[in-house]
Amino acid sequence: MIKSLRLGMIAVISLLTLTSCTKTYEFKSKFATIPEKPNLKETVTVLYSGEGEEIPLDAELKMNVYEFGTDLNSTTEYRMTRSGDGWVSEFTLSDSGYGAVVKFIGEDFEDHNGAVGYIISTYDEDGKSLALSVAGQAQGWRNWFYYVDMDNDIEKAYKLFKKALSLDESIKDQIIGNFISTSYSFNGKSNTMEVENLLAELEKKERYSQTELEVLANWYSRLGMEEKSEQYKSLYNEKYPDGIFAQQDGYSKFRQLADTDEIKAFVEDFTSKYEKSIYKNYMQRTVVSTLSKDGRYEEAYTYNKSLGAEAYNNFNTIAWTIYENDGDLELAAKIANDGIQNLKSELDNPTIDAPEYYSKTEAEKATKQSLANILDTYSTIQEKAGNVNEALESIEQAAEYANFEDGNINTNFARQLFASGNSKSAQEKIEKFIKEGHQTAEMKDILAQVYESINGSTEGYDAYLNKLEKAAQEKMMAELEGKLIEEPAPKFSLSNLEGDEVSLESLKGKTVIVDFWATWCGPCKSSFPGMKIMVEKYSGNDNVRFLFVNTWENVEDKESNASKFINTNNYPFEVLMDNNNKVVADFKVSGIPTKFVIDGEGNIRFKSVGYNGSTDGLVSELDAMISLVN
Repeated sequence: MIKSLRLGMIAVISLLTLTSCTKTYEFKSKFATIPEKPNLKETVTVLYSGEGEEIPLDAELKMNVYEFGTDLNSTTEYRMTRSGDGWVSEFTLSDSGYGAVVKFIGEDFEDHNGAVGYIISTYDEDGKSLALSVAGQAQGWRNWFYYVDMDNDIEKAYKLFKKALSLDESIKDQIIGNFISTSYSFNGKSNTMEVENLLAELEKKERYSQTELEVLANWYSRLGMEEKSEQYKSLYNEKYPDGIFAQQDGYSKFRQLADTDEIKAFVEDFTSKYEKSIYKNYMQRTVVSTLSKDGRYEEAYTYNKSLGAEAYNNFNTIAWTIYENDGDLELAAKIANDGIQNLKSELDNPTIDAPEYYSKTEAEKATKQSLANILDTYSTIQEKAGNVNEALESIEQAAEYANFEDGNINTNFARQLFASGNSKSAQEKIEKFIKEGHQTAEMKDILAQVYESINGSTEGYDAYLNKLEKAAQEKMMAELEGKLIEEPAPKFSLSNLEGDEVSLESLKGKTVIVDFWATWCGPCKSSFPGMKIMVEKYSGNDNVRFLFVNTWENVEDKESNASKFINTNNYPFEVLMDNNNKVVADFKVSGIPTKFVIDGEGNIRFKSVGYNGSTDGLVSELDAMISLVN
């Protein structure tokens, strides 16, 4: 299991600097290490020339070191020092580290060496690769290299696991679960022979570890061999009565509850038994949300205060629910302010366990965004209460904490500036937001009112707005041109909801947008209003085709599930069914939504992962991508 790293520890060990760098280094390549083949726990000096990146000589660079054992251990941030023709830094792996992946970061660029990555392995004294280092890389390609912006690659992961076992068969006990998952993904449901052989071999052991019993129970169930699965699950529960299966059973019961008091009592009992359960935070958030929906705001507030730092974001949920339901604004402001003060304290003195894929800077940015969100809520409450100055002060702070990149917060900031009589300031801010691509449709409506208030009429407004949008478009096009890629798209043929086969080959000559999604995926669904705009905009263009590939579903009737969702929401989408999750694997998708823009020659030209929350931003960016590809 991935180990958590406390932010307080990160603050101590990250941002390390070479205190004396008198040695002159020779940069023979863009990236190198000294020693070239480091041993375990040996200090590694990293050399980076930045060749081809157009980095100013006086640029301040950092490197993120993603340390791995059999899985990702931690991410630590180091400053680099200028030396001769490049930059230098150093790090030492922890006791559980068998290698690392490095990403270089400057003010305006990130370099992770594309699909290859900057991977640092470890070796024995004879220069031979360590088996656990190879296995750690395999797990990275299978599961977490996308944190470094590298594509997952199941085939590469499978081959590396095989290589690791050929180097040292004795490591199998440490990697068996990951290896079985990779084998199953690589070979597919139709060929489970290797998985069955691995499980049969594991069964021969006289004693099983907790992880091994979990592997046997889970995988025999997945293969449909329920009798064997129950055998090992019973043995697991006998030896580990508070283990994962007991927690899963408890979580299933929790999901069936509807009464607020029953939910609260159940969660309090569950969390007292399983203090470190992976379900704990979600279940406690549910209690807060349920109490708030029932209008039991004081109780939700008191309960949340008892949960500690991990629950600071929940104050936003309670305060916003009060606001939405026309509740006590004084109470809402009090709760939101409590969240603000706690998050500010967390920002100054981090105590929350950070995800392993976060560096100190990234963890700080996430906390700032949470702080921005609750300041936005507090500002909205104060505005409704008539406290104009306090509302404006809070929304400005929110925009600053979000680095003026959150379109919705920017819109609220501009609206309140205008409402308070600061028309000129509102105009300047909106102009900047539009030019930088951090605007919303509502913001443009506010700008029209601002323009009229300053100029006395709307005459000339359209030309003025077009000039701003043209500048924003030119900036976006320049940025996107730098992101253009050209690699063959995997060929596929899938059935749509009408039962017709649709193949990529049959669409040669057209620009094809492939959007991978699932009905359970919140960001996917949030992006669909913008995707609807795009589909309707290009509905009369025979040279552009949108395909929405439904994948990673866990329901029995996947076609019915997808069809119901599309029809209920009246989306004019052509949905293809990736029932076996093969196409999503072939495209090396790590998370959804992920969109690919494919040109008429069948080459991927753009890849876009996730959704930033802005319908306007999605439409503008995708429109620009299609324009560049066409």
